[in-house]
Amino acid sequence: MGQLLVWTLKDIKESIEIMTSEIVKFDCIIFIEGNRGLGKSTLAYKILSGLKVNIKFKPKRDLVYSREDTIKHLATKKNGCILSDEMINVAYKRDFYEQDQKELLKAFDMYRDSRNIFVGCIPRFVDLDIKIQKVCKLRITVVRRGLAIIHMQNPTIYSNDPWDIRNNQKKETKWYERGISKPRYSQLTTVRGIIRFGDLPPQQRQLYESIKEKKRSHVFAKYKDESLTADPDELFIRNLTKEVQKGEMSREEFIRLCNINHKKYDSLRIQVNKKLREVGDLNSFQNYCLSKKSKRKKDMLGFKQDKHLRMEDDKEDESIDSINNNDQNNVLGFV
Repeated sequence: MGQLLVWTLKDIKESIEIMTSEIVKFDCIIFIEGNRGLGKSTLAYKILSGLKVNIKFKPKRDLVYSREDTIKHLATKKNGCILSDEMINVAYKRDFYEQDQKELLKAFDMYRDSRNIFVGCIPRFVDLDIKIQKVCKLRITVVRRGLAIIHMQNPTIYSNDPWDIRNNQKKETKWYERGISKPRYSQLTTVRGIIRFGDLPPQQRQLYESIKEKKRSHVFAKYKDESLTADPDELFIRNLTKEVQKGEMSREEFIRLCNINHKKYDSLRIQVNKKLREVGDLNSFQNYCLSKKSKRKKDMLGFKQDKHLRMEDDKEDESIDSINNNDQNNVLGFV
C-alpha cells in the first residue's frame, strides 16, 4: 500500500461532522463502491451509526431503495442520515433521460445546505451520472472484505474531472498489463488513505437484512403481477379484455387487432367472453364492442336505444362479424 495514511471510523465520522457543521452548513455526499459481497453496506452502516447529527441514523427509516424515496428524504430531512443501499436503482448514467433522474439532480443541488449525510452503495463509481460524481465529497473503494481505499476530489480550477478518472484509469490498466498482484494504490491521484473495518454485530446484521428484504421487495412489487413464465397468449387475452371493458374499442378496431396479431376473430371473442365471466363481469363482448355505426346511433346522453334499433344493430354487428371473419380467414390462410 505504500505510505498511505490509515484512517479509522472515528476519523471519517469527525470529517463528516465538520463538513455538515453549523459553520460549513453543507451536505456530505459519500459513495462506497466495490464488488458484491465485500461489505459496502456494512461499512456504510458503521459510518452512519453514532454520528453526531440532529436526526440519528435509524435503518428502518433511513434505508432507501428507490429514486422516489431518495428524493423525498433529501427534500424533507435536516441534518440527518440517508443510506441508499443499492444506488444502482437511483442514479446510474444510463438513466439520464428519465424525469426522476433530473429531479434527483435538482434535489442534490437545491437541498445541499440541509446538512444531511448521504451514503450511496454502488458497484462502480465511474458508472454514476457525471453530475452526481461531482457533488460527491468522499469516495470509498472496498478492494477486499474489510479493507477500503479513501478518495477525495483534487482541488482543480480548470479541470472538468476533479476525480481524475481518465488518468487513474491509465495507471490501473498498466498494473493489470504488468500482472501486478498488489497494486500501488498510493499512485492514484485521488487516494488519501485506507481504512480497515469488521463485520456488524449479529443483532445489527439481522436487523439490517430484514429491513433490506422488506424494502427491496416493496420497490419491485409492481413487477410481481406478471410472471416471467406466464403464457404470452394468456397475458394478451387478459390485457385485451381490460381494453374491451373500457367500452372505447369499436368492432372494426377489434377485427383490425385480430388481423395484426394473427388471431381468429371468433376464437378471440369467445376467449374475451370467458375472461369477462372469470372476473365476474355480467356483460359480454357484444355489450362493450359495438360497430362504429351502432355507436353513432347511441343517444348522446346515454339513454337506451329503441328496441327495433337495437335489433337492427345486432343484425348489423353479426353481419360485420361474419364478413370480416371470412375475409380474415381467406387473407391470412386460417382454417
